[in-house]
Amino acid sequence: EARERFRRETALASGLTGDQFARVLGNGLEGDVPYIALELFSGETLYERLDGRVLSPIECLAILRQAAAGLDIAHSFGIVHRDVSPKNLFLAKQPDGSEKLKILDFGIAKHGLFDAKLTEPGTLMGSLQYMSPEQVRSASAADASSDLWSLAVVIYRCLLGRHPFKGENGQILIAIAAHDHPLPSTISSKLGTKLDDFFVTALAKDCRHRYRTGEAMVAAFEEAVAALEAD
Repeated sequence: EARERFRRETALASGLTGDQFARVLGNGLEGDVPYIALELFSGETLYERLDGRVLSPIECLAILRQAAAGLDIAHSFGIVHRDVSPKNLFLAKQPDGSEKLKILDFGIAKHGLFDAKLTEPGTLMGSLQYMSPEQVRSASAADASSDLWSLAVVIYRCLLGRHPFKGENGQILIAIAAHDHPLPSTISSKLGTKLDDFFVTALAKDCRHRYRTGEAMVAAFEEAVAALEAD
């Protein structure tokens, strides 16, 4: 099963091109060991960047723009990442000193052509604190909206220095499925209610009430940040 997932990750990653993804340079077997050769980056993961700090709304917007654009591309190919988290978002340094965000690790990604045999109903897959309510119920139920939920949790963590749902493993699962998240304005007085509204939609329990695309998420966050900057 592990080898089949590796083969599928290689196939999915090879089909994704663009600034938000690592180029696949080759793959094969070295003896009995399967390998995939990826483009080499210099930089750090978002997880490393966030160690002991928070990001400004403008910095969060830059992260959101790039990650959302990459997810929209993946979703257009029918690929659901299922593990969007700071550890899988890499900030790659560019020769001009800028950074480009890369979405990494499609090891548990879901694709309609592949996934039915490997993901059993009720299976938990992904980084616990970033799972959507539907992903908590079953990894096979995760879709594009689930990835966008996870991205919203990433931005919440970047902005506030904490996750929206806290506790031990079981408590987190219950909170994700049934509890409301603390509004940003109740955690930081610097943040206005426009950002509250953004997260109410982005972290809606019912996926039908969330932003439909990454592009829509970005537009809403841009509006909230502009309102915050104008105050």
